[in-house]
Amino acid sequence: MRKNKLYVACSWFTPEQKRIMHEGYGLLEKNPTVDWEGSYRPLDHQYKGWNTDNHPELLSNREWEIATYNNDLLGIRRCDVAVFIYNEEEEDPGQGFELGYAKALGKQCVFVIRSKDVKKPINLMLAVSPDRFITLDQLDTFDFNDIEFDYFLGRVY
Repeated sequence: MRKNKLYVACSWFTPEQKRIMHEGYGLLEKNPTVDWEGSYRPLDHQYKGWNTDNHPELLSNREWEIATYNNDLLGIRRCDVAVFIYNEEEEDPGQGFELGYAKALGKQCVFVIRSKDVKKPINLMLAVSPDRFITLDQLDTFDFNDIEFDYFLGRVY
C-alpha cells in the first residue's frame, strides 16, 4: 500500500487549536496510507529549531517569519496531499494562503472539519477549494490513495 507524504496545516496559536492539532496528529500517525515520518508538519520543522512556544517573541522576528514562510512553501511543494485541520471557532487566515498555494500547484487537498454539523459559516474560498471534506474522526482510516471529490454542505460567507 502506498504511503503519502502530507503537508499538515493547522492552527496552533491557542490551547484549543493545539488540542485539535494533537488529536489530528495522533489519528494521522495511525493511518496506513500516510508516511508520517516523511510528512511535513510546520511546528515539527521550525527554522533553526526555534520553538515559538518557548519563545513567542519569534512571532515578530523577521528572520524567523521569512524562513518559516519559505520552509512551509517547500513542505507544500514536496507533499503528495495537503491536509487542512480546521477549527471553525478560530479561523486562521494562514490556512487560506496554504490552501490556495497547494491548489495552484495541483496538490490534492483534504479539508478536515470537526464534525459534519459545522455551526458557523466557512469562508467561501475555504469552502469551495478543497477536493474533499472529512471529519476529524476519519483521519486514522481515510484512504489518502483514493481521494474522490466531495464538497462542503454547510453555509458560507
